[in-house]
Amino acid sequence: MIFEKAGMFSTFHKDTASDPLAHTLANALVGNTLDTATLEMTFVAPVIHFDEPTLIALTGADFKAYTKDKPVAPYKLHLMERGDTLMFRTPDKGTRAYMAVGGGMQLKINKTLNASIDGLTGLIKDGDVIELSRQYTDVQKTLLYQLVHQKESSWGIDRYSLARIYYSDVFHIAETDYTVQLTADQKQLLAEEVYEVSQQFDRTGFMLDGDHIAHEIAVAEQPICRGAVQLSPEGRLIVIQNDVERPGKFPQIATIAPYHLPKLSQKKPGSKLIFKWETLEEHALSEKSYETWVKSLLLQINYHLKHQ
Repeated sequence: MIFEKAGMFSTFHKDTASDPLAHTLANALVGNTLDTATLEMTFVAPVIHFDEPTLIALTGADFKAYTKDKPVAPYKLHLMERGDTLMFRTPDKGTRAYMAVGGGMQLKINKTLNASIDGLTGLIKDGDVIELSRQYTDVQKTLLYQLVHQKESSWGIDRYSLARIYYSDVFHIAETDYTVQLTADQKQLLAEEVYEVSQQFDRTGFMLDGDHIAHEIAVAEQPICRGAVQLSPEGRLIVIQNDVERPGKFPQIATIAPYHLPKLSQKKPGSKLIFKWETLEEHALSEKSYETWVKSLLLQINYHLKHQ
């Protein structure tokens, strides 16, 4: 597998994928174990040449993938033939797309890197060659044979079923130890304001444009976790998209619910965010509903793989 063009910010991830749902579904669609590394593509996707038959699935934002012969739809299983070159356009909505490869890839993991930022191997460069692992299961071997003529599965994940996850700007937030230092009016402002992602944006997180929250909250250094909503000294909100190794110096006044992290990862400058406070009881119910939905989706995918 050759990266003829690297794209803007292409990296390999396992548990550090910005969109954990897209990472999971991509692996499920090709029959991998869910912890297999996937390719994360941000803003501008790479151009990938395949030098052997390969099972792939694309998830996350729709980058309108295609080869010279056909479009390559997201949320379906595809067979790339030897000699195929996969190209992408610009997505109308979303920031990141993911590609899983059936059987996985042979990655030279660089343990000195911060995987949350740089991926498992660092940024992909033009001309990089990635060997496939070729550790195919019996199901994957059967799929490689069955898809020789039709090139893609007749089934896929219904994009409308993903609307509940990705197509809302509302983010549930829970209180933290620092929330009590906000006034009632400040908490209400946080829930009523429509915030916009600013140009101060990277893989770690982003600053929000909107009404400032004046404060004098003193804070000791603390770990920075994914989904944290921090308050800068100037009263601007900062949203953390990935775990950060260095300690944080700003108060974390709220935490975004884990089941809203997938759509958080697809936000880009200009996107809207609306916060909604959630009680512990509401959070537990929402989390259970999300986990049940994901489990049901994975069971459906597994059934189709075995009955293709």
